[in-house]
Amino acid sequence: MDPYPNAPPPIAYGYEQAQAAALAKDDQDLKVLSILHFVYAGIIAFTGILLGVYLVIAAALVASTSSAAKPSAGEAAVVGTVFVVIFGSLILFLWVKAALLVYSGLSLRKLERKLLSQIVAVLACINLPFGTALGVYTLVVLSRPSISWRYAKNRLA
Repeated sequence: MDPYPNAPPPIAYGYEQAQAAALAKDDQDLKVLSILHFVYAGIIAFTGILLGVYLVIAAALVASTSSAAKPSAGEAAVVGTVFVVIFGSLILFLWVKAALLVYSGLSLRKLERKLLSQIVAVLACINLPFGTALGVYTLVVLSRPSISWRYAKNRLA
């Protein structure tokens, strides 16, 4: 029989274990996020490289067919310029996005620049389905109070 039947349970019962488990989960989630940012940046950069190769091949084909068909020089120049500007802008956007993803992955490892990682996560949401999954997962993990506390603690250290 319990000598103190109405005594409250200990206040810190299991608190240390729960806190250690939460910190381990945060560490694991940040590590996974960092790796996923690197992998997704590689996919985006590879897509940019493929578009660059496509641009070079298309420009070579347009140049070879324009000399054979003899269209007016003004039309070919306008079409070629528009083509290069559109694809060049897309390639530049993809490479900048890949660089931001790598930088965000490095920042996640060091617990720095939380706002940058959140902005990059929103930019990643543009691409369905992998970018959206990565962006939402990043935003969910970075919105945890324990993660915010760790970023604040790291900033003060």
